Amino acid sequence: MKTVWLPILSVLLFVNGLLAETPPATVDEAAKAIDFSKFKLVNPVEDSTTSCIASQSYRAKGDVDQVTNEISKQLTAAGFKQAEGATITPAYASAVFLKDGFSVSLSIFPSGDNQSVQVALRNHGNVNLEKIVASDKLQKTYALPGSVMYTTKLSPEDARKLIRQELESQKWEWFGDTTVSFFMRQNAVRLQVMVNQSPAQPGTTAIQISSEQLSTELPIPSKATMIQYADINGGMIMDSTQSTPELVADLRQRFEKLKWKSTTDNLVKVGIHDHLIFRNNKEELADCEFFEFDGKSRCKISYQTKEQVDRENALAKKAAMDAEAKSKAAAEIKKVTISPIAGAKVKSKNQISIQTKSGGAAAILKAWLDNMKADGWKLESTVDTPQVAELSLEKDGVKLSITLVDPGFIPGEIEIRADKNCEIIPGR
Repeated sequence: MKTVWLPILSVLLFVNGLLAETPPATVDEAAKAIDFSKFKLVNPVEDSTTSCIASQSYRAKGDVDQVTNEISKQLTAAGFKQAEGATITPAYASAVFLKDGFSVSLSIFPSGDNQSVQVALRNHGNVNLEKIVASDKLQKTYALPGSVMYTTKLSPEDARKLIRQELESQKWEWFGDTTVSFFMRQNAVRLQVMVNQSPAQPGTTAIQISSEQLSTELPIPSKATMIQYADINGGMIMDSTQSTPELVADLRQRFEKLKWKSTTDNLVKVGIHDHLIFRNNKEELADCEFFEFDGKSRCKISYQTKEQVDRENALAKKAAMDAEAKSKAAAEIKKVTISPIAGAKVKSKNQISIQTKSGGAAAILKAWLDNMKADGWKLESTVDTPQVAELSLEKDGVKLSITLVDPGFIPGEIEIRADKNCEIIPGR
């Protein structure tokens, strides 16, 4: 693959000229451009893959150049065009691919075992970040697909207020905070806005806005105070100042607006928390768990794709069938015929005992065990002396427990016990 080196400004002009000025993409629109949950893996190392519609990460066998070439071919075949400015070296590869306004980043670096590389593919959505904020108080310093940076003489606090107001005026909604940034979301595109005092320029505030395509579009309550979201599994945790009934009603209305329907009219108690499950026409599932936390109402949403739901249902069905088969097997009485042993008396269907002369139990037991082993039984012993013995025999899933007590001054006793679903039949 040819490596192209260009000044950053040239890259920006080329790339951003291709980005479309369209509304932020929905999940379906993003999946139409590329669905990384179905994108072919290149020589994957087993059990190393995490993927969803908007991203893919895994280890691949091969070196940086080989794997980069293969993935680039696949993206090109899917209609993407590689932007200028790619960097490919033995130490790492970084490239951007464009299609219908969407930008996808590819990064690859060695895993450290000299046999594989780590691959990361990320859809950054279709938002033209150069035009997302328009203010004469901001000076743009650079722009790349998925990222733009500004400087301003405003304080960090005032800059944050300005950016948030600008985005909210364009129908972006608040989507959570970190200690150094805040998030905004519209449809299925999330923006991360980082605002900091520039260490190199006293009195100057640096602003970086980056975009990320999301794989889900789950609703946000109207009075949320905290949002945590993980796109790799679609999970979300939200705190609200609403009471739990108010939060439930609010989310139900917002889910229905997005064409999700609850599977029950009322909350269902699972363990100690209340749950409400929603499904949509794509057969996806959102399990909303409600509980109080730190004086606020909290909702934890566990999201599953149709494939994940089908897989879980199949596992549950198999587990139920296995449990039913095990239950039936346990209910069936197995008749266990054992080798003849002198003096055997039936104490119950699964237990027999033998009394012997003092000092004679060990010889009787040894002769019987030899016959049982000859019949295919496997012997294990915990304690084995002429006075005290604890043994077990096993064959075809049936286990017999044997104890011997013969202290030498009273009659000896041998006891043979089977599982409750077994009936011991002494041979003759």
